[in-house]
Amino acid sequence: MNKNSNIGAEAARASLIAANGAKRKANLLLRPPVWLNVLISLLAALATTASAQASQSSFWTLIAIGAALSVIALALGWSHYLRVSGVKAKHLKGVSRKTLTTVALAFLSAFIVLLAVYLTKQGIWQSAYVAGAMIFLFSSFAFYKLPAGEWLTKDSGNE
Repeated sequence: MNKNSNIGAEAARASLIAANGAKRKANLLLRPPVWLNVLISLLAALATTASAQASQSSFWTLIAIGAALSVIALALGWSHYLRVSGVKAKHLKGVSRKTLTTVALAFLSAFIVLLAVYLTKQGIWQSAYVAGAMIFLFSSFAFYKLPAGEWLTKDSGNE
């Protein structure tokens, strides 16, 4: 290699823009279609609401288990579709921003569910429905804006 080769500022800027464009396209491929996003989010909301109400009847327990299994089946189906389409999952070693984002989203979701269960047991039954609505909004937003664990922004063209 030639040690004296210098890359101009414009060439470096063009390379960065091209790399960001490729990364954005890859993230857009990971985003599930809107109908699947809404379906998974609705089932997650139903599982949240039903799990908060589950201590009161076995009917709610059955609904919670069914909704949770449906969410898992849909997520596995989407994962299989991506794998068949040629998208490979990258196994992360160590802690990164993507890992921290995923863990933070999981803990926030778990906190919402556990708080709803606690408040429902205290007699505030409306909290189950509020938590379900929060999980629906939270999960649909996360699936849309964070398909790969990184924030997906609009393509401005002059990054």
